[in-house]
Amino acid sequence: MGEEEDASGRPIASRSSSWATGMSAWVARTGVTPNSISLFSILFAGIGAALILLTTQTIAMIGAAVSMQLRLACNLLDGLAAQAIETLASRSHWSLLITSVTIAAGSLVTCITRTINLSRSLERS
Repeated sequence: MGEEEDASGRPIASRSSSWATGMSAWVARTGVTPNSISLFSILFAGIGAALILLTTQTIAMIGAAVSMQLRLACNLLDGLAAQAIETLASRSHWSLLITSVTIAAGSLVTCITRTINLSRSLERS
């Protein structure tokens, strides 16, 4: 176990990036709670899923990819914010996390399904 390993036991390079540490410090100063950041994570996952489900336009797929990256950034920041303000994970935090993971998994399944269907339709053409 090295020095770069944090309290969760998983070394993740993005946690020590300048943008992540700066954002987590800003979040701690403003009083934004980890749970509210998790809500934004769920919102971005839902937007990404809706874009994938409702259209196949290229710009929508790019929007879905951006939404998923924003969801991942929120997921990183809520953990950093919780450490910065020294709070323990509450039950509501875990329910938000489970909901976010469920939405993300649904988005992934939908994306894979649409990709398979698109490749099949291209093969027929």
